[in-house]
Amino acid sequence: MSSEEHPTGPACSLSHGLNCSLPAHSAHVAAAVAALLAATTCCTVLGNAVVVTAVVTFRQLQTRTNAFTLSLAVADLLVGLLVMPFSATRSLYGCWFFGATFCKVHTCMDFLFTTSSIFHLCAIAFDRHVAICDPLRYGARVSRRTVALLVALCWLVALLYVVPIMLGWNLVGIEEEVARSSCPGNCDLYLNTAFALTSAACGYYAPMVGMVVAYARVYSVARAQSRRVRAEANRDRGVGETSLKREHNATKTLGIIMGVFLVLWLPYYASSIASAFSASSAIDPVAWDAFFWMGYSNSAINPVLYACFNRSFRAAFRLLFSRRAFKASARRLDLSES
Repeated sequence: MSSEEHPTGPACSLSHGLNCSLPAHSAHVAAAVAALLAATTCCTVLGNAVVVTAVVTFRQLQTRTNAFTLSLAVADLLVGLLVMPFSATRSLYGCWFFGATFCKVHTCMDFLFTTSSIFHLCAIAFDRHVAICDPLRYGARVSRRTVALLVALCWLVALLYVVPIMLGWNLVGIEEEVARSSCPGNCDLYLNTAFALTSAACGYYAPMVGMVVAYARVYSVARAQSRRVRAEANRDRGVGETSLKREHNATKTLGIIMGVFLVLWLPYYASSIASAFSASSAIDPVAWDAFFWMGYSNSAINPVLYACFNRSFRAAFRLLFSRRAFKASARRLDLSES
């Protein structure tokens, strides 16, 4: 999420016509930070644009699992386009140049897109659990209608975070602290204890437990299936073995993506809980910057993980950067042979 929840009382200074808390960076550090944030933003936009294009272009990637993948990539793409550039400006200059109204809009978009990501991962965990643990009923349990409903829920439930922020519920009871600690030219996010605990519990910890339990079950069943297939393998079962291997590879890829997401967002949510319970646990604004940029970086890493661990996506990415992607037959190419 964006900005600091409990800044430690920044010293406000006049800069660019605004009263802000200026970062204490040297010119060299500021240049390095600017380059890093720009690279992260560009990688997020380009990488997720490639994932979206790949799924839309190649029929072989248009599976029910990849419907969630596509929607997740859209959320990550929107983080790169609509959230990161403005957050980067604030991180570099310590000032918000875009007005109070867009400050609230930006905060809402931040919550919406990043929270939506974890709900997409919950949907993916459900999809993989059914595919591996109940394959005979996969078509019935994960129908097109079910996929559409889950994708819609991933976005609609995330919207529940936006309404309280738009109504200012996150500031109830801490108005004096906000007035005392915030510089007028900043766009800081303050969360009262109730909102911080609810956000962390519903938006991170509960989904984390659910996903870990689901993937533990999937991992156990997948290992048992692999042992059974190896023991019974023969020429007639070659096709089934290949299909099972593809399911397991998809599960492995998405499990890694889930794990990376949880690790990168853990510092932010752990610090959020600590600050909610104790005012003495207030985190330095620079640390908050680092924590939420760790979370943002997850949106840039996901496309890299697809390229590294999923053969079909690797083939699709190669084709998109070649002339073959522009041929009429490209949509029907067998990515396992490309």
